[in-house]
Amino acid sequence: MRRLLLVLLLLSSLLAFSQHSARPNGTLAQARTLRSAQRDAFFRKNSQRYTAYISMPRGYVSGMLVLLSEEECVKGSLFNEFGITALDFTYDRKKNKVKLHSVVKMMDRWYIRRVLRRDLREVLKGLEQGDSIYEDKRYHINYKFTPLHE
Repeated sequence: MRRLLLVLLLLSSLLAFSQHSARPNGTLAQARTLRSAQRDAFFRKNSQRYTAYISMPRGYVSGMLVLLSEEECVKGSLFNEFGITALDFTYDRKKNKVKLHSVVKMMDRWYIRRVLRRDLREVLKGLEQGDSIYEDKRYHINYKFTPLHE
């Protein structure tokens, strides 16, 4: 019974692969080019870039913040000068909540994540209104974002 299932799985995967590779290369390449052009236009229209400087009592994080605005949410990523991602997050405008997807290991503690969520929510509200500086007075954390122009 196991052998029969393995043979059927192998045959179905071979059949699917042969149907995929039977398409003419021209149409596949055209579809990829079209998707790429649409994606580039979407990113140019809906993305914002900022230089970021976050200073804390024990150190700082600096780099670049990239935001991608969609209808209901904003996706963001903060990475440093070396290309190492410090934060990946989404901000839901309707619920007014920030979800941290990944945080660099040195800041990946529950209490730091909680402060980051709250502060990022306030920072993103401020950026939508044109404020590029936010100060968390309780924890002495300063956020400064400067728009990058192409």
